[in-house]
Amino acid sequence: MKRPQPPAFPSASHMPRILRCLIAATLTAGTAVMIATTPAHAAVTSASLTGDGRAELVLVDGNGQLRAYPNIDGINFSWGSPRTVGIGWTDPARVRFADLNGDGRAEAILVDDTGTLRAYPNIDGINFNWGSPRTIGIGWTDPARVALA
Repeated sequence: MKRPQPPAFPSASHMPRILRCLIAATLTAGTAVMIATTPAHAAVTSASLTGDGRAELVLVDGNGQLRAYPNIDGINFSWGSPRTVGIGWTDPARVRFADLNGDGRAEAILVDDTGTLRAYPNIDGINFNWGSPRTIGIGWTDPARVALA
């Protein structure tokens, strides 16, 4: 059986690979729906910002905004309207998310240009409420080699 191909969107070349994959993945379950287009120099990641165990899609754009698409029922491609959850994050390659304290909500983590890892505790991140940054590591000068699992 031939595998269905993703639909051709006029701006597909500007969508991050993960978003293109998410769109393509829905073809086996139903009609693909584009939830967002992204500008060049942007990245999409996922992290549970609410603590409900479901990962939100988070767009990190080149203008420094973090926009989260709340996960209503992501497995059935149901996402909420985007919310700005951060500003000033000008390099998408330096942004990470991970739950560092075990509360189920991912902290925002910056790999700064000096190699310092700075974590912003998630107080209510989906509503743009982050705690003061804390240094959680030093010497991480190559953001491409920083991964949190």
